[in-house]
This record gives sequence, structure tokens and C-alpha cells, in this order.
Amino acid sequence: MSSNVQQLYQIIDERIGNEEETIALEGLIQLGPLLADGTVPSPIREMEKEDIRKAIQLVLLKAMKSSVQMNHQMTPDAIGLLMSYLAEKWMDGRKEVTVLDPVVGTGNLLYTVLHRLPAVEEAYGIEVDELLIRVAATVGELSRQPVRFFLQDSLHEVAIDPVDLIIADLPIGYYPDEEHALNYRLMPTEGQAYAHHLLIEQSVERLKDDGIALFLIPNDLFSSEQSDVLHPYFKEEAHITALFQLPPILFKDQQLAKSILVVERRTEEKVFDKEVLLAPVPDMTDEGAMRQFFQRVNRWFEEQKESDH
Repeated sequence: MSSNVQQLYQIIDERIGNEEETIALEGLIQLGPLLADGTVPSPIREMEKEDIRKAIQLVLLKAMKSSVQMNHQMTPDAIGLLMSYLAEKWMDGRKEVTVLDPVVGTGNLLYTVLHRLPAVEEAYGIEVDELLIRVAATVGELSRQPVRFFLQDSLHEVAIDPVDLIIADLPIGYYPDEEHALNYRLMPTEGQAYAHHLLIEQSVERLKDDGIALFLIPNDLFSSEQSDVLHPYFKEEAHITALFQLPPILFKDQQLAKSILVVERRTEEKVFDKEVLLAPVPDMTDEGAMRQFFQRVNRWFEEQKESDH
């Protein structure tokens, strides 16, 4: 950890670090403008965007340590960094990229990805929790990363044009608005719809024709209850481009283990005849194994480029 990251963390932690989660998050929101304008002295103006994110993430992790609210849990940094690498690979060569996180939370995953993408023209975040979206806006202000936020249910209509890239750590569970869920193809014939299923459908609809979505999904997505409605949907509306099963060591409960799913939107003009990239992610502390993993991913991308010519 760099000295600036440690120093900024300590400055924020001294003011809010011993508070209960909600009070701590409110404290960060109030402290943000004072750090930005220099009222509270800090090294923030000399820091890189990614270092600012890291310092604030440490504060948030401490504040949320005892949280029992699943929607307040941040995407682990190891997963966020891997998703940012994958986003960079798929967006390589594109200019003026537009990015959306439909379940942005505190913005940690979105900012991790944005810091790896040099060509971002516009970034959007949607979040139904007012406290979390205010935290995300504060982090964006401090890290000098402009994002347009929408405080609303992501499964309702929002005034955003189709985007190049969607990234989402999908919240797992039932969607409570049963009447609105009837608007979705992935609404089951009986019972409540899964929110993560509906978010996949909504996200695919928000993609440009050549857009890419990276979802953090449960490993049992295609074998769990209601998966029978997913299979025909993917055959007709969305194409699986890649699947990366994350190492079990990242998850205390193996029933909660996850993978990164990469999908494209199907159109009449597209022909999907390329190999799907299936690459399990090794233990991320094993440098040799990770080097082989990245080589495999890079080789796949090179093969796709060659087949396009």
C-alpha cells in the first residue's frame, strides 16, 4: 500500500471509522466536499484515481464489515480487477466507449473498470438505494471520475441510450414487483421472478448491437430453479461469448461461488460461429497459473482477430 493511500485512509478513518455503517457512510458523504476543496488537508489532489478508489474502498470495507445487508456488500477487489482486465480486452480498439453498471451500489466495481478504460465517453450507474448512490457519487467526485447516476429501480425504464459495455455484480434473489416483472420474457409462469434473471434480460436490451455485457453470476445460474426459462432466452436473444469460473478459494460458502459471464446481444446480422471462451480462473495468488490464464485469454483474442480477417 502506498503512503498516500495509507494517509488518505487514515484521514477519513479518523473521522468516520468507529461509527455504525449507516452513520459512517453518511459521514463519508459529508466529508467528501471538504476533502475535494482542501478544507480537510489530504494528499488527494496528488493521487492517481485508482489510489483514491483503493483508500476509500478500505474505509467502506471497514464500515460495512458487520453489515447484514447483502446489497451493501462490495465486489471483492480481486474479482473487480479481473473484470476490469476483461472489459479492457473486449473494448480494445474502440473509441468513445459508453459504460453502464445497472446495480452500481457504492460504485467500487464501476470505478475499478473505468480506471482501466482510456476511451470512456460516458459512464452511467443505476441504483435503487439512495445511501449507496450518494456514496458512489462522492467517490466519483473525489476520484475525478464523472459518472451520471440514476436513483431508481434498474428494471424500470431509464433515459440511457444503448451502451458499448455493461458490467454488473448481479444481486441474487426474487424481484418483489411482481406486476412489473410481467413485462419480462424471463418472468416464470408460476411464482416470483429472479431479479438476476430480469437484470440479464434488461441489460441485453440496453446493449448496442456490438456491445458486451460482463455479469458476475452464481455458478448454478443455468441449473437452478427457473433456469428452464433461461435456456430458450439465450438461444434467441443473447449469445454466451465467454465464461470464467472463479476459484473456489474466493468464497467461504461454496454454494455462493460465482463466475464471470460474458454475453452479446443476438441480432439478425450477427453470425455466432466462433469458439466460446471457457477458462476457469486459477488461484489468483499463483503467479504461474495466472500467467498461463492470461496467455490463454490473449491467445483466444488473437485467434478471433485472425478469423475476422
